[in-house]
Amino acid sequence: MANQTSVTTLSDYFDVIRRRWAYVALVLPAVVLLAVYQAYTLPAMYRSSATIMLVPSTIPADMIRTTVVGYADQHIDMLRRRVMTGEELRKIVEARDPYPDMPELSIGEKARLIAANTEIERVDPVTLERLTQSNAFSIHYQNQNPRIAADVAQQLADLFLDHNRQIRAEKAAGTYDFLLTQSREVGDRILEVEQRVADFKSRHGDALPDSQARTLGALERAEREVTALEGQIRVAEERETLLELQLSQITPNLFDTSQDWRLELAALRAQLAEAQQRYTPDHPDVRRLRRSIDALNARVASEERSGQSVAPDNPDYLRAASQLDTVRRDLAAMRASAAQARQQI
Repeated sequence: MANQTSVTTLSDYFDVIRRRWAYVALVLPAVVLLAVYQAYTLPAMYRSSATIMLVPSTIPADMIRTTVVGYADQHIDMLRRRVMTGEELRKIVEARDPYPDMPELSIGEKARLIAANTEIERVDPVTLERLTQSNAFSIHYQNQNPRIAADVAQQLADLFLDHNRQIRAEKAAGTYDFLLTQSREVGDRILEVEQRVADFKSRHGDALPDSQARTLGALERAEREVTALEGQIRVAEERETLLELQLSQITPNLFDTSQDWRLELAALRAQLAEAQQRYTPDHPDVRRLRRSIDALNARVASEERSGQSVAPDNPDYLRAASQLDTVRRDLAAMRASAAQARQQI
């Protein structure tokens, strides 16, 4: 046999109603009357709501994670456990009785009734839609008296705000103590490190990286100074030798009949100058000539002490002697400066 598919139309429903009109005529008016009765006989309930949003802390999140930033849901639960207690709700009942038509109830029972008629839900701070997680929450309280409902909701909101400030103050105090302790520890470590750095600098100040450029610059300047002084010293020594040779060839006095020893001294100094250019200072010929010059100078000095000689009066001799003294003084000063620069290097 083939299956037959039946299609129900609106006329079929009307047929059912015509056949069962007695049931419809009895049930529908009864339901309407019952609803009207309930609407007029049940007491009116008014609900007052207050919405609180937890403002994020101004402390940077990367510095320290605060209660609002990291644990908003836990913070709201903590507030509810602190506010919705018998002790806190008793204060509301004592301030204004929310159930004056129930004198048979005690203060504790009325406090529990406030808790039963109060609902707390997390909502969106803009649209006030219910959310599972949010940093805003609404407090709903219902009562038969609209003014009482508004007053109790306001008192509940004030309690939440007071406890929120208290919790935040406790958190802030704990955070402050923690940061203060950390700052003191860091300060002590900084002082310790600065003392160690100061001690190290006092022992090895010139070897530190920050003084390397300054030290290298001073080294280069000292080396350039030594090089320049050595060149000046060589020039001064050559001038000293020339002045000594020139002085040996000049007669100290304009009118002097005894010139033999002076000629001999000039000849010895000329031979010494020639030998110094050819040999080292320790060569036998150089040493022999120096001994001869020293012996002749000693004899001349002995004659001058005995009064056998007179003071030089030849202008050329005096000028050459003065130049020789100046060169020797400059040469001594340059040698001292060069020695100081070498010590600095």
